[in-house]
Amino acid sequence: MTLYNAQSFNNIRTELLGFFKWCIKENLCAENPVEGIDRVKVFRDPEFLEPKEVEALLLSGMENSSGDLLAFLSIAFFAGLRPDSELKKLTWDGVNFVDNEIQVPAGKTGVKRTVKMMPNLVELLAECDRSKPIYPANFRRKFSVVKRGAGFKGGITNTPEEAKLEKEIKRKWPQDVTRHSFITFFVRDCGDIYKTATAAGNSPSVIKEHYEGAATSTQAKAFWAITPKSLVA
Repeated sequence: MTLYNAQSFNNIRTELLGFFKWCIKENLCAENPVEGIDRVKVFRDPEFLEPKEVEALLLSGMENSSGDLLAFLSIAFFAGLRPDSELKKLTWDGVNFVDNEIQVPAGKTGVKRTVKMMPNLVELLAECDRSKPIYPANFRRKFSVVKRGAGFKGGITNTPEEAKLEKEIKRKWPQDVTRHSFITFFVRDCGDIYKTATAAGNSPSVIKEHYEGAATSTQAKAFWAITPKSLVA
């Protein structure tokens, strides 16, 4: 008996689903037997970036796209907001420099939360131009330039030179890697899955299963030591 992993099972199900849809269209069968078979939920350990890779991205954020992505990257990495929902809605009004907190808008879960800013995030945001939005216009185009500047594929090209560089770069951009990096290093630093779950707006069980033992203490220490001074040292 051949056993398939979850992703292979889902791939085969998709193929068979399409096949039987064709059969119905061609009057070869009356119904699709695959529709009653649920997909299997696939769990993958989230990928996080090494501290040196985070530094490269922040430096690229300073040097490219007029520095418009520095605030976004700093908050994404060091506060763990969801990039395409929470951070997209966040404005400077939600960044409380008196109490060093971020009031996170309702995103994927539909629930607001407050994240305490770590000291290095406060320092990084002090370098940002607050007259510019945290999530700037033409975000994806600007972010593609910043990613390529740090050695990642950008996904969008606007000139022949950018297209050439895009082809030469091998490193793909892992989905939601800023948030995954935050959670991974936060739980390694504090050692508390419940505190991490509260900060990330996630469940303790997910933190324990997918993040708790992923990084080393040395990596976490280097991550939280990233400051404006360390970037230009």
